[in-house]
This record gives sequence, structure tokens and C-alpha cells, in this order.
Amino acid sequence: MADLKITWLGHAAFLFEAEKKLLIDPFITGNPKAPCTPEELNPDIIAVTHGHRDHLGDTIEIGTRAGCRIISIHEVVNYIKSKGVFAEGMNKGGTMEVEALPLP
Repeated sequence: MADLKITWLGHAAFLFEAEKKLLIDPFITGNPKAPCTPEELNPDIIAVTHGHRDHLGDTIEIGTRAGCRIISIHEVVNYIKSKGVFAEGMNKGGTMEVEALPLP
């Protein structure tokens, strides 16, 4: 089994790393606590909890460059898609099966 590394990237942004990388709420640009730049992040999956600027953050830039899966609620996904980036939506409180991050 792979070890799980969790890194707080400031505000509500977290990076979970095992065999795959999951990035949550990538507010990096303009985040004074962020220890990295958006260019340094190469996730397999981005999850956005809601559409506020300090949660959606650099999702579109990172998702475009990394070509990763982006998952959020339906309304946020519609916005991301309007920017030409593929994203997958679900209902508030819903679930979606994605590639698992194996836990130790």
C-alpha cells in the first residue's frame, strides 16, 4: 500500500498524495499561505467544494495544463465548462465514483 501524504496549501486548499494526487479547492494565486505556485501542481483529480473565488481558485488553469479530472457540483461544473475545460458534475450532497486514492 502507498503512504498517504496530506499537504495544506493555505486557506481551504489541500493536496492528498498517494498513488494518485487529489487537489481540493486550489486557491493558490493570491493566497498568502500557499507554499507553491499553480505550475508546481500536477494533480490527477481536482475537487471543488463550491464556486467562491477562494475555493475555485486556479482550478481552470491547473486543470487545463494537467489534463486532470475536475469534479464539483453541477453549477460550478457548468462555469468550468464555459471556459472550455472538461469537468464532471454531481448534485449537492451527491456522490461520484472516481479513481480511488489507496490509503495505507
